[in-house]
Amino acid sequence: MIVVRMQGGLGNQFFQYACGRALSGRLRCPLWLDLSWFRRLPKAATPRAFELGRYPIRASILDPDRTGGVRFYSAERLGCLARIDGTWTWARPFRERSLDFDERISGVQAPRTLEGYWQSPRYFDGLRDTLWNELQPDVPLSEADSRVAALIRQSGNQAVSVHVRRGDYLVGVHATHHGVCEETYYSRALSHLRGEMGALRLFVFSDDPEWVQGRSDLFGDATVVSHNRGSTAFQDLRLMSMCRGHVIANSSFSWWGAWLSRASDKKVIAPLQWLRDGRALPDLIPRDWVRL
Repeated sequence: MIVVRMQGGLGNQFFQYACGRALSGRLRCPLWLDLSWFRRLPKAATPRAFELGRYPIRASILDPDRTGGVRFYSAERLGCLARIDGTWTWARPFRERSLDFDERISGVQAPRTLEGYWQSPRYFDGLRDTLWNELQPDVPLSEADSRVAALIRQSGNQAVSVHVRRGDYLVGVHATHHGVCEETYYSRALSHLRGEMGALRLFVFSDDPEWVQGRSDLFGDATVVSHNRGSTAFQDLRLMSMCRGHVIANSSFSWWGAWLSRASDKKVIAPLQWLRDGRALPDLIPRDWVRL
């Protein structure tokens, strides 16, 4: 078996699942998702919940809060010990070395526990169609989402999703590690897309919609999608993916909003500086996306 220690928000969970899904498929063995992190949040972590239960994923769950579930023991750096079908199996840990693609994963054999973020499409190369299907939520569009979806469809090739991540990126360790994208990034990104696509119809998604609404100098008469918060924020990913153009933030959330778009001629702009310390992260951004 392959066990993935899940952590972080929805975008991070997508990366971790995608890596585990690809590896378990290659090894032809079951995939298990360990949810222990969500029950014992680190002090500096933004509170998160496991969100993949809304998606038709191909994995089983190891959850310490489930009564009558599979018996298991999980510890960081020690891997996972689980009793499945009457047999104890120890899945030794395999930790990513850095935020760059880890070539060693090609030699991983089951049983192992993946510990890391695995933020590179190289980990799931060749699994595009499978993930496009499995990372579409089973939950139907809400009435408000249906109205936005209709506007996106009416906008046709001019529809552009813009993600403005602020919130926890403004405070504490997240401000130090990530930081928010500069306003000049959005100006340059939208100017670039106008050169590529002509007139744009903007749909702005943000955890700080009030700030966005006060910046008509940046976003003009954009549609600000502000009704999805907390447990419904996942709906924004589906709406983002309906657009042809994308201006993403330095956030795995909008990375997936762009990646999940099936438009064959989609245009994606990503920030050149993903982290505050300026690390390049060459394996994160697909080659056909533009970094500014």
